[in-house]
Amino acid sequence: MHRSVVVLMLAAALAVGAGSTRAQAAATTPAPQPTVKYYRTYDLTRIKCADLLQANLMDRSSAVMFIWGYEAGRKGITSFDTVKLENATQGLMQTCEAKPSLTILAAAAEVQKRYAK
Repeated sequence: MHRSVVVLMLAAALAVGAGSTRAQAAATTPAPQPTVKYYRTYDLTRIKCADLLQANLMDRSSAVMFIWGYEAGRKGITSFDTVKLENATQGLMQTCEAKPSLTILAAAAEVQKRYAK
C-alpha cells in the first residue's frame, strides 16, 4: 500500500476517534450491536448521521474516509493536507452529533463550507 494512503487512513481513523466522545468510549468498551440494517451496498444519499454515530469505530472510519474520497473525486482533487482532513473529520463528527437526522453527505457539505473559508 502506498505510504500516502496509509497516512490518510491513519489520519482519518485518528480524527474520527478523537472527534467524538462516543468513539473514545467505543475504544474501551465493546461496540453495541447496530440497530440499523446494514447492506452490502450503501447509498450515501440515505445514510443518516445517527447511523454513522451508531457504527463501530472501524465502520465509522471507513465511511468517513469514503466520504472524503468521494468528495475529492467529485471535485477532481488529487492531494490532501492531513491536518485539514483531521479537522474536517472532527467537524463532521461534531455536526453529526448536533444534527443526527442529517444525511452524512449533507453534514459533509456543511463542514466543507465551514472549512473552505
